[in-house]
Amino acid sequence: FEAKFAGYTTKLEHQDVTCQLNDYARLDVAERLAENLKSLVTRFDDYTRTAKIEQQMQELRDWTSGELQQYAKQRSTLDRIEELQANIRDQAVSFERSQSMSEDKVRGLSDRVTSIYTELNSDLQQRALAEDLNFLKDSLKKYALKADVDAFQQDCAPKLHFCVDSLKAFDDRLSAQDDAIQRMDEVLLDKAAKYDIVVMNAKLDQCFGREEGTKEFAAIKEAAAAVASELTAYIEAESERLKAFRPPDITPMIEEMHSRITLKADKADLVELYQLKANRIDADELAKLQDTIHRQLEYLSVTTFGLSKLCLTEARPGESKTLRTQQKSQVLMQSEALWSWILHNEPPPNLDTLRPPPGQKKAAGGDKPASAGGEGDKEKRTLDDVQRAMLEKKLGIGGS
Repeated sequence: FEAKFAGYTTKLEHQDVTCQLNDYARLDVAERLAENLKSLVTRFDDYTRTAKIEQQMQELRDWTSGELQQYAKQRSTLDRIEELQANIRDQAVSFERSQSMSEDKVRGLSDRVTSIYTELNSDLQQRALAEDLNFLKDSLKKYALKADVDAFQQDCAPKLHFCVDSLKAFDDRLSAQDDAIQRMDEVLLDKAAKYDIVVMNAKLDQCFGREEGTKEFAAIKEAAAAVASELTAYIEAESERLKAFRPPDITPMIEEMHSRITLKADKADLVELYQLKANRIDADELAKLQDTIHRQLEYLSVTTFGLSKLCLTEARPGESKTLRTQQKSQVLMQSEALWSWILHNEPPPNLDTLRPPPGQKKAAGGDKPASAGGEGDKEKRTLDDVQRAMLEKKLGIGGS
């Protein structure tokens, strides 16, 4: 074995060589740099020399000095501007002072006018109009004086008291008479009328005598006792006769049937449960959504594992930076693809590469093939549809 691999280099030496090669540029990059350098050399031909630049700068200075002779110097201009600004500030201060004085005067006048207006308004509110006073004067002529009213009240008060006492006495007498009349009516209602007495005397002639009625009642009692004894004997004999023809006792069977009927569900409850149960299409949609969420979780677990591996494991000595950069870009690409998948329902392009191989799927799902599972589901759905149609027919529900 050692003789066979003696001519090969070790992994560490290979990684050292790879790291050293990363410090060098490739041949195509070096050729492109040479071409860019040649193009830069050709572009510098369009620029001028240093001596010519000095000459152009001198010409520019001469032209600038000639043009600036018609302008004032900055220092004198700034001094003049500062003087103007000081004058303007003084004028502004004096103007503000005079304006404040005029505003104080106007404010004092307005306050004085306001106070005068308030006093006049309060005085006017406390005084009545001339028309109201004349109307009140005319109205007072229709009323009597208080002294006259008091004198009239003193004259009328005893007479009114006498009238009230008389009315109370009359009311008491009237109540006593009403009670006496009511008592008389009750006594008269308890007594019989004269016509009723005449009718009763006429009916007495048609009634039995006392002795004859007593004999008749005794005969009736003897006949009733004989009939009662015969009836008792008949009832005892009839009960003995009916025992021979009595049907078997089915009370336990009826009770058991009643208990079974009680345990059964009501038709209205079955209809309500049938309407509340999930639809086949909704169940299939939920199954698809569950499968999609399961696949998203698998994709998220793979992405999280890659991110954890990058964050928790430190770079080994001699490990290629390009490989780690590729791993980082792969994790970012998977995260962005998962985000787009969740928001826009667009599966990532590398989803098939993250699925388990066929051997593992078979081991997880059992020895039953996928086609057999599909056929079994189809038969089960057909049987469920038949049972559902039968149940709808029994319950009287129109199936869709």
